[in-house]
Amino acid sequence: MMQPIRALIVDDEEPGRINLRYALAEHAHWRVVAECASAASAREAEILATSLLLAGGLNSAAFEADAAGIPAVLVDREGHTRLAGGLR
Repeated sequence: MMQPIRALIVDDEEPGRINLRYALAEHAHWRVVAECASAASAREAEILATSLLLAGGLNSAAFEADAAGIPAVLVDREGHTRLAGGLR
């Protein structure tokens, strides 16, 4: 059996985090392990290294993911996506 993809949702807007959580809940191979309102709070939780990061704010989130080497799919409020942290 395939291990679920562990997702950390980072978005400064709560509705964005809620929408992503509900969208991922529909897929059995995704598991949301935490939600944070900022990259700083995600770093403090020390869960970035083991999780896929899904976030709003493409530029800062991409920088954080690249710097930490974390695979990341970044989504902005218009639905644009960007890969970071080695997923290119």
